[in-house]
Amino acid sequence: MSVWLGRERVDPRKLPLLGVGGEAEVFGLPDGRALKLFKGPDHPDLTPFPEQRDAAAARLELHQRKLHAFPTGLPQRVVQPQQLAVGGLRRRRVLGYAMRRIDGAEPLMSWGNPRRRRAAISAARVVDMLLDLHRTLCALHQRGVVIGDFNDLNVLLASDGAAWLIDADSFMFAGFGCAVFTERFVDPLLCDPNASAPVLVKPHNHGSDWYAFTIMLMRTLLCVGPYGGVFRPALGGSAVVHAARPLRRISVFDDRVVYPKPALPLETLPDELLEFLRAVFTQDRRDPVPLMLLEDLAFARCRSCGLEHARARCPACTTTASTPASASGQVAAPARNTVRVKPLLAAQGRILAAALDPAGQPRLLEREGGQLWIHEPRGRVSVAKLASAQPPPRAAWLEGACAWVWSSESLTRATPGASPASASTPIHNIIDTIDGAPAFACHGERRVWISGGRLLTDHTHGPRELGRVLPNRSRVWLGPSFGLALYSVGALAIPATFDPTRPGLSDRHTLAPVRGRLVHAVAQLSSTHAWLFRLLERGPSLRARLDVLGRDASVLGSAEFDADDPASPDAWIRSLDGAAAVGSMLLVPTDAGIVRVELVGGRPELTRSFPATAPFVDAASTLLAGPLGLLVVDSEGVRQIQFG
Repeated sequence: MSVWLGRERVDPRKLPLLGVGGEAEVFGLPDGRALKLFKGPDHPDLTPFPEQRDAAAARLELHQRKLHAFPTGLPQRVVQPQQLAVGGLRRRRVLGYAMRRIDGAEPLMSWGNPRRRRAAISAARVVDMLLDLHRTLCALHQRGVVIGDFNDLNVLLASDGAAWLIDADSFMFAGFGCAVFTERFVDPLLCDPNASAPVLVKPHNHGSDWYAFTIMLMRTLLCVGPYGGVFRPALGGSAVVHAARPLRRISVFDDRVVYPKPALPLETLPDELLEFLRAVFTQDRRDPVPLMLLEDLAFARCRSCGLEHARARCPACTTTASTPASASGQVAAPARNTVRVKPLLAAQGRILAAALDPAGQPRLLEREGGQLWIHEPRGRVSVAKLASAQPPPRAAWLEGACAWVWSSESLTRATPGASPASASTPIHNIIDTIDGAPAFACHGERRVWISGGRLLTDHTHGPRELGRVLPNRSRVWLGPSFGLALYSVGALAIPATFDPTRPGLSDRHTLAPVRGRLVHAVAQLSSTHAWLFRLLERGPSLRARLDVLGRDASVLGSAEFDADDPASPDAWIRSLDGAAAVGSMLLVPTDAGIVRVELVGGRPELTRSFPATAPFVDAASTLLAGPLGLLVVDSEGVRQIQFG
């Protein structure tokens, strides 16, 4: 395909791929900018889906007019078209546009993840980000622009905390509307009130933009949205499906809603801000968020319990404070407890990673006092000093006695006595990335990574090649005895398993084509099975896909789930980041306790629950399985769970 930027001809096949969405692909340009190209109806990703091909054709036709009318003078934080990319006869057909490139960024959604917040993101950093986004939204509205489909996947957070708005081609301006919406963020005032799920029937407006902003505020400050938790109607009351709760205004402020355990308590926020949130989600207030409510937020960390709060006194430690039942986050312990819990390691900082040493003892990577520490039962040792301006880590791994930390665009190897400056390397120099994440994995004393499409591991005389995959389009995970790589060719996702001790890939199988934009992927591996989880944005909602693979990458079972419903029997599907694969089973932490998932008739299903473990785990816990049995890792440290 010939693409022209002014007088310069560009071949996308020779450009590094930065990201893939449902509607477009983004490439890196030699001049440091990014090139967004819309998928046409003939794009291989859309081949199995006729309705998506029709939508792509209609979208391209719309952009022939809309992008020529794009407004000027928009705020700096909007990633807007800088130069149209054209092709076709006489180079008049708009195919996409060149835009600013934001390196080292992550979607705002990740800052609402309790596991991520616990590990690396302070409340003060969240407030700074919200103030930045608030200024951008005000400036856009002053220019007469409405964002429309405003959600936490089209806000990118740079390493310095700046909030950048992407997908500006879907903004509403110059008479062009926006027909798309996201169920988690759409204003119920604009939806059919009699539907069983939000369906947009009125156009987006300034008020709906502020409604979406307020949801992002709540998700990032509290790690829960307004309609999180589980609705339990009173005896004799009517059940309401989760998707309909925004239409009925059944929020976390409702006493009938069980507040999620990993979320931060509502009482960590000041009364003035809580009352504003309550007015938005229960009384349909649609004013801009008062700037003073954000500017006056001053968080402190309790010296006793470690909770960050914006109150005069810690709400968790103040016994006289009254806590609404819906906000307590507590689940009553069962009358008969058949579980014994033994503390193994008390955390002394924020936990970035957890693993087992060769003897099965827990090993933590902690961040505390401006340093990184490896913490084991026999003691704690500093492995790196952190610069005060260093961005928060995005991910971390433990490999034997050393740690790997990914922050912004650098991967740092931290070992006792090593110089952090000499160990920090720009990630693009050594390791492929996909959607901004490094193709890198560790397990025990071993690591694997992908560089230029070469799957590598350490060997006596340097890196050893295990096989070839697609450069900058492949993910990799490592388990106790084999690893898994995943890459895509058109609409086909191809899993490749490998033995890290010798060359060779098993990649003869393909996964069933799935619709939607890949938001997140994680795999949990045992010695025999790989459980591959993919979170997909499909239309206005999120879907979860779970494929269970054998050591030869054959597909043993698959299923799709609703990823938005915390009341579903399959709500465990959103906790797979902290799950532990043991043989043919998957043990998953949930707010209701640990559950066991197995293949039943070719479908992964919950086969047993352990409600007695509920007081000791939540959906953001991490499980480790080893010689000591089952260990639970949370913000307090590591505990051993013993049944019977």
